[in-house]
Amino acid sequence: MSRIENFVNRKVDRYPSCKRVLKDTYQRICSVIPVKNTLPPSGLKILPGHFFGFHDVCPWSASGIRLLTHRVESDRDRRLGDNSRPRHCEVGFLDCHNDYTFHCLGTTTAWNWQEGARLQWVGDHCAIWNDFRDGELVSTQYRIWEPKGL
Repeated sequence: MSRIENFVNRKVDRYPSCKRVLKDTYQRICSVIPVKNTLPPSGLKILPGHFFGFHDVCPWSASGIRLLTHRVESDRDRRLGDNSRPRHCEVGFLDCHNDYTFHCLGTTTAWNWQEGARLQWVGDHCAIWNDFRDGELVSTQYRIWEPKGL
C-alpha cells in the first residue's frame, strides 16, 4: 500500500462499516482507471512446456529484453495418462530480441508447478534459483554475461 492508503486505512480502522464502503468504492474506481502496460512492446509468444511460477517475482530483466522461464517437456510430448511431474526442470531465459530463443542456464529438481524454482533476476545479468544437491537445498547463481565496459 502507498503511504496515503496506509494513512486512510489507519484512520477508518475503528469504523468497520465505513471502511468497507470506502474500500469497495476505492476498488471500483481503481478498476476503471487504465493501468500502464508493463510488458515490452514486442508482445509475447506462447511456447509449449514453458512457465515462470508465482506472481510475486517479475520474470523480466531490468532491460526488458530477457524473460526468465522454466522449461519442462510439453504435455503433448508426455505419455497419455502420465500426470506426474518431470523430475528435472530446465531454467533459463528467452531472448525477446532474437525470436524468443531459449538459453538454458541449468537444471533443477527443487521446483513445483506453483512456484517453479523461485527463479529470479539479481541485477540485469545474473539469475538465481533453488536446487537440490547432495541431499541439501541450495541456491544456484548464474552470471549470464558481463556488460561491456566492466
